Amino acid sequence: MEEEVELVDIPSDSDSIDDLCVSDIDDDLNIRDKRNEATKQISSAIFDEEDSADNVSDSDEKWVKSGKRKRDAPFTRNVGPNIPDNVKKPSEIFLCLFSDDLLDLIVQETNRYLQQKGYKQPPTTKEELLIFLGIYILMGVKNSPSYRDYWSANPQLNDPYISSLMSVVRFRFFLGCLHITDNSTEPKKGNAAYDKLYKLRPFLDKVNENFKKNFMSNKYQTVDESMIKCKGRSSMKQYMPLKPIKRGYKCWVRADPSGYVC
Repeated sequence: MEEEVELVDIPSDSDSIDDLCVSDIDDDLNIRDKRNEATKQISSAIFDEEDSADNVSDSDEKWVKSGKRKRDAPFTRNVGPNIPDNVKKPSEIFLCLFSDDLLDLIVQETNRYLQQKGYKQPPTTKEELLIFLGIYILMGVKNSPSYRDYWSANPQLNDPYISSLMSVVRFRFFLGCLHITDNSTEPKKGNAAYDKLYKLRPFLDKVNENFKKNFMSNKYQTVDESMIKCKGRSSMKQYMPLKPIKRGYKCWVRADPSGYVC
């Protein structure tokens, strides 16, 4: 005999999935709706604040410059020459810049160099050095093709005033032996203390000090380059074809409106 089979209603996959997910989908939709509503409320609140801020800035707020205007301290320093009252002559003014301690240094180092080289010349003195400097300055005013012409036997070239002050041999001695530093202590090239201006360094330092001390500079200063004419051989000499002085030493100078080099 055939056995009777009881038919049971088995739900399909689609029915089971629908029955299981309907509640979950409804919950998700409710959560999303609540989130969207909250987002809309927050956005509307932010826009309302921005609109109110714009309205306030347009109606009430104004641009105002912040900070204070810079004011320089008043310039109360005295301006002009700072030399003793008894200094009147040009030679006395020159000695304020070319001071006695500098002259003593030149005399000392020139005599030291004279001994080091063993030259048969008498040592110099400060008075003789001043005569040499005076002659050299006068030669810049009264030019001749050669310094030997001032002692020339030709009366048309000879200068009786200069030739009466010093012999041409002694003048040549100063041109070749004038010194400001001791050659024996000069640092060698490659040394950390090597200085191309070693032989002039004491002179430059002292002259800079005297120039600053003997003149009270103005409020307004100018810093610019200046050429010192030189035709001799030197590694520091420059050639600048567009300058009035084309060959020489280029220096940076701080000058007063009066033209005084500070």
